[in-house]
Formats: sequence, C-alpha cells, structure tokens
Amino acid sequence: MMTSRNIKRKRMMAGAILSICLAALLAMPLVARAAGDNGWQIVSGRYDASHKTSEGIAADQLGNYGFIESADGSVRVNKTVEPTGVEDEFIVHLSVDTCAVASQQTDYYTFFTTAPYDGVTSNWAHGMTPGTVTGSVNGSGIDVTGDPNSGYGKSGVFDIQYPAGKTIAKNVRLSWSKGNNTTIFLKLDDSHYVLMGVQVNTGSNNTVVLSDEAYNLINEKIKGQVKPGPAPTLNSVTDVMGNNIEYLGSASADAGTASFDNASSTLTWNPQYSNSAKKVVEEPVYDYDYTEGGAVGKLTITQRTWYYGAASLTYKVRLKTGEGFASSYDPGKISNPYNTNDHATLDYTYSSYSKDDNQFHEHPNATCDFPKPQVKGITYDLQVGKRDATYDEALAGATFKLTRAWTDSDGVAHSDVVSDSLISGADGSVKMTGLSWGRYTLVEIAAPSGFVLPPEAQTTHTFDLCYTTGADGLEPSWVSSASDHRAMSSGTFIWIDNERVKTDVYLHKVDASHTTRPVRGASFKLYYDSADGIHDNGDGVFDPKDDTLVSEGTTDEQGTVGFAKLKVGTYFLVETNTPAGYQINDEVFRIQVFDVAGQAGGAAGNMIQVGKADGSDMRAPDTPNTITVADKPIPSIPSTGGPGVVGLVAAGGCLSATGAGALLGVLGRRRRRR
Repeated sequence: MMTSRNIKRKRMMAGAILSICLAALLAMPLVARAAGDNGWQIVSGRYDASHKTSEGIAADQLGNYGFIESADGSVRVNKTVEPTGVEDEFIVHLSVDTCAVASQQTDYYTFFTTAPYDGVTSNWAHGMTPGTVTGSVNGSGIDVTGDPNSGYGKSGVFDIQYPAGKTIAKNVRLSWSKGNNTTIFLKLDDSHYVLMGVQVNTGSNNTVVLSDEAYNLINEKIKGQVKPGPAPTLNSVTDVMGNNIEYLGSASADAGTASFDNASSTLTWNPQYSNSAKKVVEEPVYDYDYTEGGAVGKLTITQRTWYYGAASLTYKVRLKTGEGFASSYDPGKISNPYNTNDHATLDYTYSSYSKDDNQFHEHPNATCDFPKPQVKGITYDLQVGKRDATYDEALAGATFKLTRAWTDSDGVAHSDVVSDSLISGADGSVKMTGLSWGRYTLVEIAAPSGFVLPPEAQTTHTFDLCYTTGADGLEPSWVSSASDHRAMSSGTFIWIDNERVKTDVYLHKVDASHTTRPVRGASFKLYYDSADGIHDNGDGVFDPKDDTLVSEGTTDEQGTVGFAKLKVGTYFLVETNTPAGYQINDEVFRIQVFDVAGQAGGAAGNMIQVGKADGSDMRAPDTPNTITVADKPIPSIPSTGGPGVVGLVAAGGCLSATGAGALLGVLGRRRRRR
C-alpha cells in the first residue's frame, strides 16, 4: 500500500504541482507584465521596430529581416510577431512596401533624323566649333531635313557623339535643298541652335562631338518622352490562421478595412495606401542599346520610387495549448514550432515597363505570399496526493474541482472551470496534464467514503506557474512522458490529508419502570471489534481479549455518557456497574458505526445501528446516534418472617433502540458474574 513514507520522488504522482502562470503571482487576478517577457516563444519572424519597412535593406539581405520581394519586384511583404508580455499571446504585424517605375527611352537616331534644321550659305559661322550652341542663325535660308524621302539632291552623313566621345547616333543622313557648301544648325528652339557643320559638302562624312551644353539641351528636349508608371494597386490580403492559432481581433489597419470569418479562420484585409507612407526615389538606372556599328541606338533610363509602409495591419492572436499541443519546455533546446498562418497572400495589380515598345503593361491579380513566423509554447502538468491522515495510506475516491484564473493581454480577467470531477485514483493521485498557463485553484469538494473534508483552509490549494514569469520554479514533468516536453513545479510535493469519519455516540440510562427517569452512576466500557465480528469463545460469554477498549464512562445526572469520535466499524458495549437499587444490565450490545449518513437508516444524521452481540436484531435509534439502556430497579416485597423489605435481584435490564419509545426486551443471555 502506498504511504507518504515509502513513496519515491519520481512516483510522487509522477508529476507534481502544475506549472502555469500569471504576472503577479500573489495577486488575484494576475496582471500581465511588461511587453517582451514572452519573447522566448517566438521562433522566427520577431518584430523589429527599427525595420518596420524594407527601407535601407540591401536586396540580398531582405530575407534576413523577413521581407519577401515579389518576382516582378513591385511589392515587398512582411509578417512579424511581437510579444505581448502574456504567455501565448502575440501581436501580428503585416506590412507592404510598393514600387512604381518611371521610364525614359531615348532613341538618338530617330531624334536626329526627325528634328528641325536650318541651313545657311553665309560664312559667318567660320571659327565656330561644330557641336556648340548659338542663340541665332544669320544668312539666307536653306531647307535641311533628315527625311530620306525629301527629294533634295544634296546630302551628307553625320556621326554624332556625346561630350565623352562616344557615338550616340551614327550615319545620320541630312539632305538640303541647294548649294554644295552649307552650314547646318539643329534647331532646339528659337534661341538655341546646335552647330552641326560649317561649309558641309555634299557626299561628305562628318563627326560632331556635342558640347556639354548641347548634349544637356538635347536630353532636355527628349525628356518629354518620360513615362511615369503607376504604383501597384493593393487589392486584398487573405490571411488564414495556422493550426492552434486563435484570432483575438484588435485589428488595426493604417488604411483600409479588415474582417474575420470564424468558420474558415480567415482574416480578409482590403488595404489602401497610407498617408504616412514614405516616398523614396532611387537613383536612375541606365540601359544602352547599341547599333551594329557600335553607336548608341537607344538609351533607356528607369527610376524606381518606393513607398515604404504603403500599407500595414496589426492584430492579436493566441497560441492554443489545448489537447494534442506539442509543448516546448526548456525552450533553449526544445522547439515544437507552430506557424502563425497557414498562408497569407497579397493580391495586387502592377504595371511592367517594356523598353521594346516603350509602354507599360498591366498585370492584374498578381500574388505574393507573406512569410510564416513561428511560435512555440509550453503546457503544464499538475499532481497532488490524497492520503489517510491517520495511517498515511493512499485514498481513492476524493473529488476535486480545478479552476483556472488568468488575465489576457488586454487586462481582462478570466475564470474557467477546468474540471469539477477530478477523482483520486487507487494510488491517491489527482492529476491533470497538458494545461495552459494560469493560476489554478484545486478544491476538494467531496471526501472519500468514510472520511471527512479537511478544514476549509486545507481544502483549497493554489498553484501559480508560468515559464514567462517563473521559469526558475519549473522542472521537467514527472507525470507525462519526457518526450512530451511539459513542465511542472519544482516545489515540494503536496499531500492532502483526510481524517476518517468519526461519530459521537451517546448512551442514555433510564429506569425501566419509569423510562423518563434517568439513572445516574451506571458505568460502561466500549470495545472496538478486531474485525472478526466474534464477541465470545463460542459459549455466549463476552470475551474482549481480541478487541480494543476504546472508551469507558459513567452516566451523569441526566443519565447520559458520551463516546466521542468513533470511527467506522463494529463495537461492543458492556455495562460494568450500576447504582444501588438497580439490577445491572449484563447484556452485551453490538453497535455498528457507519461512514455515510443514511446507510444506518433512522432519523436524519444517524450513523449507527444497535442490536444483539451476535449481530441480530440490528436497528437504528429514533434519536440519531443515541442508545437508551434501561435498568430494572430491585423490587421490595414483605418478608414472611416479619416486617421489612428484602431486595430481590430481578432478571436483567432493557435496551431501547428507539429512544424514548417502547423498550426492547432483554437481549441475549446474561453475562457470567465475575
């Protein structure tokens, strides 16, 4: 039989007092501690306030900060988790950065073949360098064009270079209407002309190196072709919660609206661009296309504009540590992670630029998946022991109620009944496994049969356990398998003791002839049966040698004597002395003490039956737990030898098992006189 003396530590209910938590371990309700305390639960994707957006992060480092860039490069998404300070609760952050592209495509050959020109025959431009800028043109006008279908009979070929000497347009053929020696100007506007050549001969090959001023003016002229591309349109975000993830609400969108569908555990967000988004224009990117002859045929300039923090959303979740949860006690070594989302996807529309046709092309319903941050948690085991306070024996059948009190990250206090029917087993153990954190109160609500509840102060036991706020008070659970990685309290194992049911039994001694008259001075002994139920040696004479004397007493003025705190079992009652004038009642009576009210029958609260020593004629008294024994007075009769009274011993006494009712007849044989 298990006792508190021989139980070993690892069998001390194989478990121990639970491990659960709340912030203030001595206050009810418990209050959450400062945010960050449960950061140990975040396996990946922890929120970093210094990198809310991808600004400043090199493209090859985005993954180190949890950002994912779409294949088209137009959006970057991130999902991170922030601790709340309350175990198993987190703030989830969704963020979107977007990128718009502006383009400028310069086809120098086309520009130089389609631009307006002026030609003169005068020699006033002598001394000027081709490629420089002048404010006016003097001389008689000659028509000049780059149109090959002009029909003009005079022409020359020009290779045009920018200031560094690289050809940007090759074999540009200009034709003019008359004269062999013509000075030609490229007209940018009425006050800016670029000298292309002085006294140009028909059939000549000419090289023009543009000055910085000329090159810049030409580029400004071409800039009218810049095409700003639209920023991506954010259509929707669908965020499906992960396994064991409970959506708590508190959704806050910087812009747009969000809703949650409980049936599918799906959060739908319709994001809009935030007014607080930061616009950052990147340096332009130059892309040159060359002709077969090595000239720059086309220059495409693209420039990206990022909108950091274009849209963002936060909401709260709770890690559900219920049945089947994979615990991660000893978080530095053990990790059974849970994804915060099954999948989260941004649906968006973007426009891509094609330098081939110098146009933007729209792509609706493109998608980009958010990352999946991971979290972990711990479940806890609780176990106490139940025993007989007298014999240190394990007690089965005690009933307990277990409640959990906890405060969430919003400061709202909760109280849950975990079970109101926990029953101690054959080894006396009371256990619960896989509990979430919290303050647990274990209350004994029903004692085992034959036992009474402890005093109120001893029926209630409170356990505060939590890795977030009390990691030092935990150790691996003894109740669950080591592979379950659960935690329990490392404190001293608790035994809850129960006293056996004990009944105060009263004996009332009365005069058999006048049952309302109490008899004072009658003495009795009460023996506890050795459990064999035998009261004699087979001869009908009571022999107490194998029984235990538990009490003896003498009736008072009211004819009453009490036998206090009798435990369950069989007793034998013997009258040992009677006052003068009464015959001793030499009958041996059997008293059966029960442990549950109602088993004995009789009045409410009665716990005994009384009958003959051999167990026959057992019945309940009318007055609960009270035996009435009647002694017969010695009668007086005239003497034939003369006057006076001679005391005669009459036959025995009476026992009343019905209180003040009718007296029972003499039970059994008389005791042998000693």
